[in-house]
Formats: sequence, structure tokens, C-alpha cells
Amino acid sequence: MPPSDSPGGREREILDECQDAIGYRFQKPELLRFALTHTSSANTRAASNERLEFLGDSVLGLVTCEQLYLRFPEYQEGDLTKVKSAVVSRKTCAQFSRELGLGDFLFLGRGVHTHGEMPLNILANTFESVVAAVFLDGGWGAATRPFRTSGPRARTCATTR
Repeated sequence: MPPSDSPGGREREILDECQDAIGYRFQKPELLRFALTHTSSANTRAASNERLEFLGDSVLGLVTCEQLYLRFPEYQEGDLTKVKSAVVSRKTCAQFSRELGLGDFLFLGRGVHTHGEMPLNILANTFESVVAAVFLDGGWGAATRPFRTSGPRARTCATTR
């Protein structure tokens, strides 16, 4: 995990590596920096990823609803709701975060001890924050791109409903 007092060059390197991992290049890399800043390393809560997490939760929900609606025309509202709940759960968001390696790019304060494994809630919150950052930087199309090209998780959730 990168320390919060990384020199500018190391910070740029971390942001570049993260952009490679998520497959999106930011026009405003400061949005990604905010998305990766845990409250423990921010000077103020407003300088952390909490506000992006708030927005990302809603963006993720809407993107998921749109994709489920389009991919599963035979499903009724109750079925869609069950699948959506599984897809946007903390556990699933944390798994997406792990798959992207987002924990490796987080800016954490010195007092945060992960004991070798990043806590589920931090990973999930980071994923939501990154979704929001992509949305703010590139709009709806950029935020939905990863969900349009990957369907296995939604299909798995749908078939186990």
C-alpha cells in the first residue's frame, strides 16, 4: 500500500498503474486520487473518498439496473431486485476491488493495520469510489463500459437467484 506522503513521482506512478488495472485513463487524475484516499490518510474527511463512495453506490446501482433490464427481459421486477442486491452487495464490490487490485493502490494512513488482508468494507468502498470517479471524469458511457463487456457475474447471480 502506498504511504500517504508519497513523493509526487511515486504518486503519479501509483495512479498510472491503477488506471492500467481498471482499463480507464482519467482526464482529471485528481478524481482517481480522491477515490483512492482513505479517510485515515486525508487531512479532512472532505479530502477522502467518502463523498465519491456515496455517489458511486448510486451510479453502480443504476448501471446494474440498466444492464439487468437489458440482459434479462424475461425477468420480473422481484427477480431483477434479487439479482441487483447480489451484484451490488458489499461482498461483490469487495471482490471486484480485489480482482482489479485496488487495495494495492490505496492511500492509507499510518494507523490503519490490515494484517496482511485488506478489510472487506475498505475494498468495497474503494470500488464504489472508483466507479464514481470514472463517472464524473468520463460520463455515463465510461461508467457503464466495464459492465457492458462483462456479464458472467450478473449471469451467475441471475442463475442462482
